[in-house]
Amino acid sequence: MSISDVERMYSRMFSLPRLPKLVKFSVVLSFAFSLIIVLLFGNVTLMGVFTLMAFSILSIFVPSMLLSTMTRGEKFRMLDFRRSVAVFLISYTIASTLLVITLGLSCLFPSITIMCAYPFMTFFIATVVTIPCRSLSSLSWIHAAFLSLAQSLIYLPAVSWVLYADSSLPLVTLPLLLFKILVPLAVGLLFGYGLLACVGSFSKKSIGVDAVDLLRAALAEWMVHEPALMEKYLMMVAEEKTLPVGIFVFRRKADGRLKALLLVPYIHPGLYGNIGSSNMPFILSRSLEEKLGTRVLVLHGPSTHEYDLASRSEIKKIEEVVLSEVENINCHEVAFVPYTLKYKDFSYTSIGIGGSLLVIVTRAPRSMDDISLEAGLVASSGIRAIEDLIMVDAHNCIDERRLPVDVGSPEFFDILEGVRLLIGGKDRQVHEGSIMAGVSKLRNTGIPSEHGMGPDGVSAIAIAVGGKLLLIIVYDSNNLARGLRERIIDTVVTAAKEEIYSMGHKIDDIIVEVCTTDTHYTAGITQLSGQNYLGERGLHDEIVELAKRVALDAIKNLEEVKVGSKIVNVPRLKVLGKNFTLLLNLVTAGASAARYYSLFVLPVSMLVLMLLALI
Repeated sequence: MSISDVERMYSRMFSLPRLPKLVKFSVVLSFAFSLIIVLLFGNVTLMGVFTLMAFSILSIFVPSMLLSTMTRGEKFRMLDFRRSVAVFLISYTIASTLLVITLGLSCLFPSITIMCAYPFMTFFIATVVTIPCRSLSSLSWIHAAFLSLAQSLIYLPAVSWVLYADSSLPLVTLPLLLFKILVPLAVGLLFGYGLLACVGSFSKKSIGVDAVDLLRAALAEWMVHEPALMEKYLMMVAEEKTLPVGIFVFRRKADGRLKALLLVPYIHPGLYGNIGSSNMPFILSRSLEEKLGTRVLVLHGPSTHEYDLASRSEIKKIEEVVLSEVENINCHEVAFVPYTLKYKDFSYTSIGIGGSLLVIVTRAPRSMDDISLEAGLVASSGIRAIEDLIMVDAHNCIDERRLPVDVGSPEFFDILEGVRLLIGGKDRQVHEGSIMAGVSKLRNTGIPSEHGMGPDGVSAIAIAVGGKLLLIIVYDSNNLARGLRERIIDTVVTAAKEEIYSMGHKIDDIIVEVCTTDTHYTAGITQLSGQNYLGERGLHDEIVELAKRVALDAIKNLEEVKVGSKIVNVPRLKVLGKNFTLLLNLVTAGASAARYYSLFVLPVSMLVLMLLALI
């Protein structure tokens, strides 16, 4: 299971309609069930239908208000009124469905009465209510039991009263009713407790953290955008690593002031939302821009989710190292002319800046996910004796087939050979003389995060060397829809030629590459892929227009610069490491544990409920 699979699963499981729709659905469902129940019982009165409907609505909304009130003071509050309504609506639906089935069977077998359904209805109300109360909040089992009992005591006596009041059958006695509610309620609580304990046992033994606590922490960010709880657990299982960051500095030739900063962290943005390094490109660029007074672009270096930071506070370490090194990087008027190469499925765009070679790798128009840190380091290590190679994973083409590149994969060897050919290319030219650079950033794009755009928006940097212009477009997004990159490049090249001609620059060739930051701030908030890549939900014209706009602004911003670069190591970064795979496996392991637990315990519970139904 990949992180995208988990994101997709969570986004589908926990996406709810807005409260007005939930209220309308509750009213309609209550009326439908009340009508069906009264019809099946054979004692049809309009008053009976509306009375049962009224108590049905009360059985949903009274416990919902209690649950919402009881959790109001929680630090990581997830069970607000809307989600509380959803919990009790689900339990009501299951209970009413069981009652309808029982009444249907009673038409065939007159010995079956509605009282036979009460133990099963109470059991499932208790199970359905207590599990989310315990896994989504800090409520005790006593509180969860009270809420389950509240719904049962509102709904079940009302059913008995409405159906038996106008019939010749005797009313159900209160002691019998309580017996058929309280005992199954206890069985349901025990079943729910055992289920959660079983699900949590695997992770407790493996990493010392209960899987149910991890689920609560994960959903705290998902539902209420509070990452602190999840980061607390991730820091407990994190590993310390030293990871590289590529720094490219552009200084105005006229006064030596910073023109732009290009960063390539070999650190992955993840897990999702605001957890760890998920929003790292925006956090890093915004903070450095405030401190340095210049535009900062953050690209995606080779890395996978194993190199997600465990906490947002770790980003500060990257920032501190970058700030300490920027002033020490010597800048010159020496650069390699931009150069492109196509080898098998891969395209490479490179430019030499201040002693380092920036190489952007893409597999577009074929789909590809992350290039791993190990693959990136191995591919670039062969030329370290000559110059530093800083690799960028363009991360700019994705569809349903997600293919990461790791050491040993066929794609890895293609990248290895492609880099070797790139370094030995005869068309690579060193240029000493005028170097021009321009930069542009647009954060207010008008495209919301639900459509895949992160808070850092879209940026562009234009670098003119030796009669060639390289334009790098960077979207703060988690990949691009297939085909968008090519459309963006065609549009930008055409517009750039016209702009350059009008400005009188002597540029013979324009090279454009499109990158994404691979931000996971946008991940999991839709019910489509979960990954929520840019263009997945349309708006292609708007996305292309944004690239054109920042590209032209960057060209207009061109001025003579000196350039410098350096690879720095950031020590003692706490990342998920190999535990990331274990964390992903907890999802499937928990589901498997729940399945086997239910397989063995549920039949025993059903047998107990059947005996209670016969009394």
